[in-house]
Amino acid sequence: MNEALTNSINDFINAVKETSEYRNYKAKRIAVMTDPELRGKTSKLMMEHYKLLTTKPESELFDAEIAFFDKYEEVYNIPEIHDYIEAEIRFNKMLQNVLEQVTGGLSL
Repeated sequence: MNEALTNSINDFINAVKETSEYRNYKAKRIAVMTDPELRGKTSKLMMEHYKLLTTKPESELFDAEIAFFDKYEEVYNIPEIHDYIEAEIRFNKMLQNVLEQVTGGLSL
């Protein structure tokens, strides 16, 4: 990779780290991951959700998602876990928007 591109990528990374989405996500993640009980509950929730998304046929996914959120509603409603997941969603949406701009700019 050429030096100019490497420098631009590093500038981009630093710009991302300055966003409120990144700073908020990082703070909420630290709050959850430094508490062993919250970390365990969050990890289980996320692993089970990933498993659901990767194993269920698309035709069954809607009903499976509803059942999943009913099952984990109590965990999701723990304020620290809720705030962490919401911050992660906002951060991921920001990155998705960036990727769309990049691919659009490259006419991919």
